Amino acid sequence: MGFIIQRPRIEYLCYGQRSDYKCAPVSDDDDLWFYSFNDHNTGKKINEKNENSEEAQVMYCKAGYDKPNFVAKRLKSNTEQCRHVEKGEGNEWHGDSFCDWYIKPRIRIKPGDAGTHGLAVCNIKVIHQDGKTVLLNKDILAEDFLDGKGSYNGGYKEEFPGKENNMLIIRNRDWGNKWGYSARGTCSDDSKIENKADIQVYWYGKCDMWIDYIRVDNDVAHNLLNTDTTSAVHKMYEKWIYTEAQNFLAAGKGSGSNLRKFYIELAEFNNLPCISYVNSKLKECSDGKVDLIQDLTNTISAHVPWSERMKIENPAFLSKYYIGKAGYTQILAESYPLTGCHTKNQNEQLYACVPNTLPRSLNNGAFDSIIGRPVSIVEYEEKLHDIISHRPYCLEADDTYEPKCETDTKLPSDRGNFDFVMRLGTSISRMTGVPFIFLAQAHQWYRPYEIRREPTNEELNMMVNAAVSHGAKGVLYFCFNSMVENGGSYGAGIVNLDGSLRINNFYGQNKSSALSSISERLVKRWGPYLKEFDDERTVTALFDYKNDRENLLKNSVFEDVITFKTQGSSNGCGFEVNDHKGPTNTVSECTDSRYIQVSEFRKSKDDGYVYIMLVNMRCSPFLNESDENSSGGRRFVCIKLKGNILGGQTTGIRLTDLFDNSVIAETGSGKDRIIDLGWFMPGEGRLLKLEPAKK
Repeated sequence: MGFIIQRPRIEYLCYGQRSDYKCAPVSDDDDLWFYSFNDHNTGKKINEKNENSEEAQVMYCKAGYDKPNFVAKRLKSNTEQCRHVEKGEGNEWHGDSFCDWYIKPRIRIKPGDAGTHGLAVCNIKVIHQDGKTVLLNKDILAEDFLDGKGSYNGGYKEEFPGKENNMLIIRNRDWGNKWGYSARGTCSDDSKIENKADIQVYWYGKCDMWIDYIRVDNDVAHNLLNTDTTSAVHKMYEKWIYTEAQNFLAAGKGSGSNLRKFYIELAEFNNLPCISYVNSKLKECSDGKVDLIQDLTNTISAHVPWSERMKIENPAFLSKYYIGKAGYTQILAESYPLTGCHTKNQNEQLYACVPNTLPRSLNNGAFDSIIGRPVSIVEYEEKLHDIISHRPYCLEADDTYEPKCETDTKLPSDRGNFDFVMRLGTSISRMTGVPFIFLAQAHQWYRPYEIRREPTNEELNMMVNAAVSHGAKGVLYFCFNSMVENGGSYGAGIVNLDGSLRINNFYGQNKSSALSSISERLVKRWGPYLKEFDDERTVTALFDYKNDRENLLKNSVFEDVITFKTQGSSNGCGFEVNDHKGPTNTVSECTDSRYIQVSEFRKSKDDGYVYIMLVNMRCSPFLNESDENSSGGRRFVCIKLKGNILGGQTTGIRLTDLFDNSVIAETGSGKDRIIDLGWFMPGEGRLLKLEPAKK
């Protein structure tokens, strides 16, 4: 058992914000292109070594040669301080209007110029998103470089306190409210953008100036990352971290668990410096037994324009600047794909569908009932598969597919999110060697700005199995508790309002039993194998997607995977090989209707075996086998394997189900190996081992 908790002090510190905006021009090909400015009207970019003897590019303005003008303006990532949150709305620690902001330009001048009283070096101006309101307008004078003893050695300074009223601080001011994907970026014309917030540096031309970056810290980052470790606030923050870590260790003493994580979510890119600091300190003061875990969502990329989102939302960038920067030891990523409209009228639930064969329980006391309209199993399966696996996901392409509810459009169907999260999480895991943990939707949520339909047991099983098939090494469920708020908002999780176990879901299915069954299978049956699989050698495919399928068939033991359904109105695709036609009263499905996830695994320390996994992605309930409708999403699965897949002198293969080590089939020699795996229930997944039957 592991322990994952939220603690206000740890969250508060992690949501500190630091941004270092480079004043020298930065190439659009640079990873951190967004932390720079568009306009440079004077000075030139030069290379020099910083205090760590590393090459740095700075802007150098030479008096008598360069003309007075703006050294840097029109900031690219100009929305990071514009996340407006109303008091009482929740998540106030994310709200930028509740912060004091410290503006810290990293500048140096010649030592001899520092003694010139009244000499204006440059002006620092901060402008609101309206492009007109000035939030800060301060001159930095040459004498501001002098220390308390009246001397200056020519090094860089980034804090210019002077008198209290001259400090570069914006106190508790709102920079704007246009935040997610609203940044200026490299846009050449401000008239085309909604957020015109800016930081501007004007050089007066009266003395030489070198400027590296403009650092922007909120009050938390200013004190937490303070190099003056004697600061009272800094010392208090350090004590918080130490005390929280020690208390966490003490609370879990004797539990036998080595997993202790402080949980945070909805982090932004400029939270990472504080997250990194807190994480390293937690590890340091707990001998590596306590650290952070964070739910990775697309808020991490919200500081760039929508058109540039994939420069952030890609495995290479996130591996280096997210996992590498923060020092996470797990990749945790959520997908809550089953959404609904903000309406209680079931006829307006355009994409929140449930199969019409599903048991329905409409009397749920304090909670509202099912979010979703009943539709035929054919329509349900098509819509579910599209919601789960639509490609490209909206972050990957400018899609306009999202249907809108008539009464509210705040959370349209997020189709394809699940598949995108699986691909992103497993790719980062392969690059970093850090395990991917899937945070699965297990809840129903009803708020004006977020409507989630509770998964059926079949859907919950399918999502967990599919995550494992992709290579996930663990699963967490959201959420544990239930709640009811004023105004009719509510959340239904794993336990009831009084903390007792919530036995049934909104459909009358035994939810607690389903969760127990899934957990027992993952931990006790599959776990020992899953932990040993080499992610680099995993091949997985949604079989109905052509590119996935072709890659799987090229790089795995599979030659084909065929699904059969109970005979219905469709005549099927007529699959026949060696007179194999599937069970009586069934028809084969065409490749674009084979909604099945297929994977091949190999162990890191190769044992000579091949491990395969298949997941039935259909989830309409199986009632009986009398007809196609009653059979629902149940499918008969047949696999066709390549010849000599285990190499050597193998004359046959044995296929074993690793849930109970039962032998499914043994085959003799021959090039074609066709094996019936039997009926897969809706959402069911099986992990199987291929081994020599005889040598």
